[in-house]
Amino acid sequence: MSATAGPRDVWYTVCPVPAASSLAIARGDLQARFSGGDVELRSIRAHPDRSVREAHYDQSRPDAFREGGNIPPIWARSRGRNVRVIGLSWVEHYSAVLALPGSGIATPADLKGRRLALLQRPNDPVDYPRATALRGYLTALASAGLGPDDVEFVDVTITEPLVGKEPEAGVLSRSLFSARDMRRRQGPELRALLRGEVDALHVTAQGAELQALLDATVVADLAASPDPATGSTTSHRSCSRFGASSWTNARTSSSGTSRRRCARRAGRRTTRRKPSGS
Repeated sequence: MSATAGPRDVWYTVCPVPAASSLAIARGDLQARFSGGDVELRSIRAHPDRSVREAHYDQSRPDAFREGGNIPPIWARSRGRNVRVIGLSWVEHYSAVLALPGSGIATPADLKGRRLALLQRPNDPVDYPRATALRGYLTALASAGLGPDDVEFVDVTITEPLVGKEPEAGVLSRSLFSARDMRRRQGPELRALLRGEVDALHVTAQGAELQALLDATVVADLAASPDPATGSTTSHRSCSRFGASSWTNARTSSSGTSRRRCARRAGRRTTRRKPSGS
């Protein structure tokens, strides 16, 4: 299949999050809606060409829609992509800063002078895991009156790009984020913690399993911390990496009062809350 889209092609991509789009794909509903017409529905994540798969992050495909975290679309918009938000939904999930038992780190105040692991993925177009972790750390530090200058951030580098390999066959939406790969990508940070190279980790989602496995100390439960703008714990939890947003790339700018209001609300939310990724 060519990477060049025809004038009637529509591209889609979905992050590995609880999302209506994932259910529609699994049930075949999305494909059925496009069958028999003159518009071809094409999957970004299932494409054999890596440059096409990277559109999951850089929003480079025209006439595409995406359901997932907000960091890549915000980045793409800052680079001039014609990206519009068309809807927002929020999913609560696990988000915490962890330390090993016996480390002497029990509260955010104990992070002062400590080494915090910070992922860096130099071969990905958008390093959303780094942005997510950094925001998590800053939230934890701020709760104790601390800032980034009070700790040492230690880069933990993963050179393998998320879209470097073709997606697996036979899984929902030809996922780039299989359970095996997700666990394997946790390895560098976990090894750094166990080797004593860092003192604390920021984790989300599968991090709940790491916490139980290590009997780790939950230094900061970020899912329960209040949104500084509203004081509400629920609204702060909603701005997680798994907060799903629907975004579209359009050849013509969208109009309409309701869509403009939604975009304005999204702008306020994403500037005051923890950014989400994938």
